Amino acid sequence: MPSDELVEFAAKLAFRAVVNVPELVFNKYVARYFHSVGRYTIMLGTLGFVRIPSSRRMVPQGTRPKPTLQDWLALFIGIAVWCGAAALVVLAYC
Repeated sequence: MPSDELVEFAAKLAFRAVVNVPELVFNKYVARYFHSVGRYTIMLGTLGFVRIPSSRRMVPQGTRPKPTLQDWLALFIGIAVWCGAAALVVLAYC
């Protein structure tokens, strides 16, 4: 049955996507994207009173940038906003 094969393929694809989410989210470039989405969401939500510095801020040479609590908050808010927007798009077309 072709429909059974299609459902099985879709389930395998969804499973692989869920397994790869942490790898994707904590990729350097994707994390910066979500961080910036979260930064701008926080800035818009607080009408500009709270501003989180960019994830590309300068640190002294020879040291590694250490994420602060604000950085983690911006990252997870960015992920939540992006997932919520994607869910709204999917719901709009279903």
